[in-house]
Amino acid sequence: MGAINQGRRHTQATKRLLSRKRKQYLRDNPDKHPWKKASKFISLPCEKLKIALREAGLLFVAEFTPDGNFHYSIDVAFPEKKIGLEVNGNQHYDSNGGLLPYYQKRHDLLQEAGWTIYEIPCRKCFSAEVVKRLVAAVVNSPAIANFDYLNYVPGKKEKIPTDFCKDCGRGLLYGGKRCWTCFVAAEGNRPGKPTCEELRKMVWEAPLVHVAKKLKVSDVAIKKWCKRYGIETPPHGYWIKRGLLVSGTALRTELEYFTMTELAKKYGCGLEALRRRCRESNVEIPQRNGQWYLRRDRLTQEAQ
Repeated sequence: MGAINQGRRHTQATKRLLSRKRKQYLRDNPDKHPWKKASKFISLPCEKLKIALREAGLLFVAEFTPDGNFHYSIDVAFPEKKIGLEVNGNQHYDSNGGLLPYYQKRHDLLQEAGWTIYEIPCRKCFSAEVVKRLVAAVVNSPAIANFDYLNYVPGKKEKIPTDFCKDCGRGLLYGGKRCWTCFVAAEGNRPGKPTCEELRKMVWEAPLVHVAKKLKVSDVAIKKWCKRYGIETPPHGYWIKRGLLVSGTALRTELEYFTMTELAKKYGCGLEALRRRCRESNVEIPQRNGQWYLRRDRLTQEAQ
C-alpha cells in the first residue's frame, strides 16, 4: 500500500508560473545565478583552459555576461574582441553530436549580438594542439570594442521600471498603481511609531490585536517593536483574568454567532484561555457543523 500523503504537488500551470518568475528574477539579479556562486562546481577542463590562456599572456573574463537583454554567462570571454569560449560537457550534446536546443539557442543569440562563440568539448581542453589554435584565433582577431580589464567589476544589471506611480510618477520595479508612500497617503495617514513608554502603556491597556488595529499595523509588528524596545507583553489569558472579556451569559450568545477561533482573535487571547473561560462560566461550546452555520446565517439575517 502506497503512502497516503505524499505531499502537495504543483499543477502544470503553477510550475510554468514559478519557472517564469524564477527566470525573471535571475534576469534582474544575474549575480544571484547558481553559476555565479562561490560554491559553484569547478570544471577541471575549463580551469585547464584558463591556465593555458594565462600562460599565453591573454587577458580574459570568466563567467562574463554580455551587455543587453542577456542572462547567459560565457565561460571565458574576450569582451574587446567579442570572442567567447564555451567549455561543454557531454550533457550539452545530443546523440548526433549537435548542441541541445537550449545551448543552440544561446549560441545563436550571442552570434546575432556580434559575438564569435567557440563551442569546445571538454575533452579537447587537454589537447595542446586545440589550445594552440584557440590562442592563435584570439590573438589574430582585431579588437572591435573598448574594455578596461583592470577596472572591470561584475555587478547587477540596472533594473528598469515596469510601471510608474500615478500620483508622484516614481518608477515601480514590480508593477502596481502607487508607490508605498503614496499608497499610505491615499489610504489614510498611518500613525507614527510610538515611543517606548507609549508602547508599554498601550500593550498593557488593551490586547495586542486592538493596539495593532489602532496603529494600522499587524500584531506581529507590535510584537517586534516590543522585542526591540525590551518591553514585556501580557501573557496568554491575561485579559480573561482581568475580566475584560464578556460575561458567561454574553459569551453564550457570542458563541451562537462566532467560532472559537473568531472569538479568540476578537478578544486577543488564546484558544485554550477561551475554553477555560467557557468551563468556568459553565458555557457549552456548540458543535460546529453544517446546521450550526445555517443557523448562524439565519440569526444574522434576523438581526439585520
